[in-house]
Amino acid sequence: MFVIELVYKADLKEIDAHMTAHVKFLKKYYADGTFLVSGRKIPRDGGIILAGGKSKAEIEALIKEDPFHKHGLADFRVIEFPASGPTTSRSASNNRNRPSGTRGSGTSLERRIHATEKLPWRAAPPAHARKLPTPGRCDTP
Repeated sequence: MFVIELVYKADLKEIDAHMTAHVKFLKKYYADGTFLVSGRKIPRDGGIILAGGKSKAEIEALIKEDPFHKHGLADFRVIEFPASGPTTSRSASNNRNRPSGTRGSGTSLERRIHATEKLPWRAAPPAHARKLPTPGRCDTP
C-alpha cells in the first residue's frame, strides 16, 4: 500500500484551473482499482491519495501522468507501508511471502482480502433486513 502526498507549489487559482484534469486522472486510477481513497488536506495546501500497487516505482511512474505533476504545480511524496488491521492482516501477511508479481489478482483493498475471511461490516444483515417474528406467534418448536 502507498500514501501519495501532494504539496502545492502554486497558488490555489492555478491549482483550481487544472483541477478538472486532475480529477480525470484520479478517476482513471479509481476505475482500475489502483486508487482507493483521496482528498484535500486541511488546510488546503495539498492532497492525499491512498493507493495499492506492486511497487513504489509503479506508483511514481503513474504520478507523472497527473496534470499537477506535468505542470509543476505540486511536489509528490510516495510512502510505502504494509497494510495491516482487522480487514487486511491476512492478505498482507500472505502477500508478504509471495514472489514479486504473484500477489492477489486485484488491486482494490476488498479484492485483497482473503475470500474466507469474515468482514466485520458483513457479519450480520442490517436491522431493516432481518426477519422479525410475527407478534403473538412463536416460531421455535
